[in-house]
Amino acid sequence: MTRKLFLLFFIAFIGAMQAQQLRPMGKQAQSFTPYHDFRLGIGAVLFEDFEMSDRFFYDEPPTFSKTIIDFDATTTYRGMVYTNGIINANYTFQANKHLGLGISATHISFFNDIMDAESNLKVGTGVRNRMAIYPLARLTWWRMNGLNFYSEAGFGLGLTTDSETLYGVNNLTMKRFVSAHATILGISAGKNLYFYSNIIGVGNGGYFGLGLGYHFDIKTTKEL
Repeated sequence: MTRKLFLLFFIAFIGAMQAQQLRPMGKQAQSFTPYHDFRLGIGAVLFEDFEMSDRFFYDEPPTFSKTIIDFDATTTYRGMVYTNGIINANYTFQANKHLGLGISATHISFFNDIMDAESNLKVGTGVRNRMAIYPLARLTWWRMNGLNFYSEAGFGLGLTTDSETLYGVNNLTMKRFVSAHATILGISAGKNLYFYSNIIGVGNGGYFGLGLGYHFDIKTTKEL
């Protein structure tokens, strides 16, 4: 009985020693190099944002436009609203394997033409620009062979400018707002130069986005 207990103890001792020897190798395999990360992409416009611009151009034109319409009766009409999509640019410092902190900026424009009702000639334009900037936190929760899954969020400040030019006279109004964005699910694929896609998002970055990114490694190796 004593020999069996000794044998079991000896086997357990050898197993523990082997585990201690393998642990540093595991840590070394999980070593992480911090890096600076830059991204540039385009996002899909939120439907409610497009409706805001649509109201600006059709239902609620600026006071200046109402004055012109009241003075000349029905002399102009407005064309279809267009947008260039949401342009996204951000920088993050990836301090460890999971957490990156940085800043993000977005810009989007809506625009249309103002037409003369009799001649159908263009007599003016309407433009809405919306810019936002906010701190960004990105959580990378799964990595495998250059494929990363992440979530990110941030909030900050934004500025909306509404500009209407009619018969060469411009009217400009500006309004501040609180900006925010959250990506519930995002995927990036590649190494230093990579492709990324914000598959499920909400906020100033759009409900869907894609683009290219590049990161610069910092030479100091950090173990988790």
